[in-house]
Amino acid sequence: MESALTQTGSTGTAGTLVRYDIADEQSVTEAVIDAVATATGTDPIELPPLYDSIDPDALNTLFDRQREGAGLEMAFFYADYHIAIEGGDRIIVSATE
Repeated sequence: MESALTQTGSTGTAGTLVRYDIADEQSVTEAVIDAVATATGTDPIELPPLYDSIDPDALNTLFDRQREGAGLEMAFFYADYHIAIEGGDRIIVSATE
């Protein structure tokens, strides 16, 4: 599966909502970075380190195991955005302001 992005709302404003489907070969942490970079129009290298918000290794471990099973969901804040991961195959990015 290729990653796919569906964006609703206008980028960079309150209420922005981005739905990002995680590609089969992509880690969850890579997908979070890609989704936020796309939502904000920012180069991924310019985003703050993900580890300032969540442990990337733990996130990958949790959802790599989950891809085989039923729908685990979790949410956290990163780069002033609310990140929700649904079932290890979709990321939803929404503005917090």
